[in-house]
Amino acid sequence: MLFFSIPQFFITTWIIVVSLQRHGYKSCIEKERKGLLELNAYVNSRYDWPNDTNSDCCEWERVKCDLSSGRVIGLFLNDTYTDRPLLNLSLFYPFGELRTLNLYNFECTGWFDDIHGYKSLGRLKKLEILDLGNMVNNSVLPFLNAASSLKTLILHGNYMEGPFPMKELKDLRNLELLDLSGNFLIGPVPDKDLADLHKLQALDLSVITRFYKLFESKILKHCIVVV
Repeated sequence: MLFFSIPQFFITTWIIVVSLQRHGYKSCIEKERKGLLELNAYVNSRYDWPNDTNSDCCEWERVKCDLSSGRVIGLFLNDTYTDRPLLNLSLFYPFGELRTLNLYNFECTGWFDDIHGYKSLGRLKKLEILDLGNMVNNSVLPFLNAASSLKTLILHGNYMEGPFPMKELKDLRNLELLDLSGNFLIGPVPDKDLADLHKLQALDLSVITRFYKLFESKILKHCIVVV
């Protein structure tokens, strides 16, 4: 009788695979893998994402997946430098389960979507956290109202000017945290309109010296305001 010695490496690998299968782990779906590669091509391959069908995109840097479904739920595209002046929002269409989108310091001057226009973010029905810090200007504001599922919106350190953008935020009824710090907004804060955002718990207006401090009203008594 012949006996074969199985290398420890293969035994360990087999145990890991069986364990993952037993616990319901699934690798990323093909539609989203292709979507990630299209996004990477658009930003001139700034991310180390291999064009390899055998590569599990759930293991790629900047990508977070739900381990049971294999769907992409987080994209961390912060500190991305690209020659493209505008970000095409339709690139995010494949990620229907996306919950977190980090675009902090994503180098672009604005957004566009030739298909759905300002309604583009409405396709991301599960999106809860959107970080646009140090990246945008007033031109992206009209896109935000469609993201009605948002709970956290970070607009810190941009070059937004003018009055408080209540018109562009009025439909974000699930918003719990709003960070507008470090911008160039002016005029009174529309606390009565903000009160319509019933779930708002924190509002950061720090380093905005030209805002009038109108927070003595009890309308925002359930919201922590940082000025």
